[in-house]
Parts: sequence; structure tokens; C-alpha cells
Amino acid sequence: MIMRELSEPDQPALLELATESLGEGPQGSRQADWWSWKHVDNPFGRSLVLGAFEDDQLIGLRAFMRWRLVDAKGRRWACARAVDTATHPAHQGKGIFSKLTLEGLEYLRADGTDIVFNTPNGKSGPGYRKMGWLAVAPLSAGIRPNGLTGALQLSLRAAGKPVQDLPLPPAADWSVFDHGDWAELAKAWKAPGLGTDWSPETLAWRLSACPVASYHPVIVKDKLLGAVRVHSRKGLREGVLSLAPGLHLSQAVRSMPPSVRQGVDYWVWRPTHSAARWPELLQGGSLPIPKPVLHLHSREVNSPVPTAEQWHLRFSDLELL
Repeated sequence: MIMRELSEPDQPALLELATESLGEGPQGSRQADWWSWKHVDNPFGRSLVLGAFEDDQLIGLRAFMRWRLVDAKGRRWACARAVDTATHPAHQGKGIFSKLTLEGLEYLRADGTDIVFNTPNGKSGPGYRKMGWLAVAPLSAGIRPNGLTGALQLSLRAAGKPVQDLPLPPAADWSVFDHGDWAELAKAWKAPGLGTDWSPETLAWRLSACPVASYHPVIVKDKLLGAVRVHSRKGLREGVLSLAPGLHLSQAVRSMPPSVRQGVDYWVWRPTHSAARWPELLQGGSLPIPKPVLHLHSREVNSPVPTAEQWHLRFSDLELL
């Protein structure tokens, strides 16, 4: 087996492998525009993508998405997010995922990356921890039904009964926002601890240019202070909010235009602090979800992993798409 970094000529093969291994993506298949947006056009930098080959056939891939964090002291952290991975069904059980991941860490160490972070699920978490990842913190969130209709829809789903299939709100027009609006949001989203180093360029790429998710702006008192991702989840319309520190779910929902408010069955929100507690969720206008929604993991590359209390991440920092 040969491992090497993948480049543009490898894209057709890697998209075919991703579709075969992971199934259809948000667009119905793993499309080139999704891959380019995520791994090539990312303003934080082009992703590190490694492939495993056997007899010139691509049988495994592993992508590390570039990211940058900034802490309370102004230090910028060069980071990578361990994201897309795929192994050809005929070659599973050969340790390809682990080999590519460990090889990727050597590439990242050589180019000065500080840490890697991601949110593995319960099935993949133990594998990451065997490779040196630390379980930093479970991430809590709150849920709020959107009025009586939303509460009824949630109750029906909880009871295992059919829910009414309602349309999603129309796509937002992000073209009305200029560099100054994005700069205002970057300022508003500045975290009190370790958070994404947002800029007008990275925000425009993340929220308005994403080809596989529909985001809507959250405008409070004529200021762009957040975004809500609206999508279908188990037959219901879920609104996932990413808000400026101090802006609670209740305030954000009140500011929503009717087209968005009427196009969501329930809202999901969490404060940026990794150690968000139930009182904070209740005060923000939501009911705590009993189990953590995500589990933040990180691994040292060239710098020690920050403690749980230092991390301040919102959903837009963590969604993989």
C-alpha cells in the first residue's frame, strides 16, 4: 500500500470513493462543488488530503480541513479539523483509516500545525483516543419548540407517529450584505476564549457560499449578529442557531422574519462556552437536551491541547457538512 498527498487530478477518484464508502451526500452525491468549497476554496487554507493506493487504485482517503483559532490573549492557533474519511468497502479491516490519520499528523507536524480537533461520534471516538486524541468536553445544547405547531410536531415524532411534511423557508439573499456587515459579524462573534478567528472573508465563505446548507441571517437592532441553519431532520424542520456571545435564543427568534419563523418546527442552540450548563440554556429560552449533542476531541501536534474551559465554539465552528 502506498500513501501520498492527493491533488486536483485525483478529485474524480476521491469523489467516487467518498460516494461509494459514505453514501450520498447533501446534494444527492459527493459533488465537485462541495469538495472544492470545503477543501480548496477555504480561506483558512487548502486541506491536507491523503490517499492510500493499492495497484494504482485509490482505496482510502483522509482529509484534514484547515482552520484557525484565536485565544483570549490574541494568539492565533494554526489548526486542522479531522473531517472526511473513506475506505473502499473491499479493503476495510486493513487499518487504512488509522494509517492515513497517523501519516497526516506527521504532515501537520512538519507544517507547523498546533492542534487537530473534531467531534467524533460514539462509534469512532474510541479509535481517535487510541491515536492520542483527548476527550476535551461534552457539548450541551438546548431545544425550543417553535410554537404550538412545533410542539405538536415534536410530540408526534417522539411518539413514533407520522409528522406533517412542511416546506423549508425560501433561501436567504446574502448578496445584500457587504464587507462592513461581515466585519460587524466577525467583531460580534469574537469569543472571550479560544474561538474561530473569523474575518469578513471567512464568514462570507462559510455562510453565504456554502453549496450544501441553507443559512439565514439573524439581525437584531439592524446588526448582523448570527445565523441559523435550517434543514430537515427526521422529517422535521430544525433551525440550528449560531449567535454572538450574550445573544440568547429568545432574542434571536423574536428578530426572525415571518418566513423563517414559520419555516422551522424547533430551534437548537448552545452558548459558545464548551462547559455550558443547564441554567445557561434555560435562561437563554431553551430546554436542555438530556444528552450532549457533540463530544469535542483534540490532539496535540505542535502545541498542548487547551483545557475545556478555554474553548468557546458555536455550531458554525463545528458543523462538518
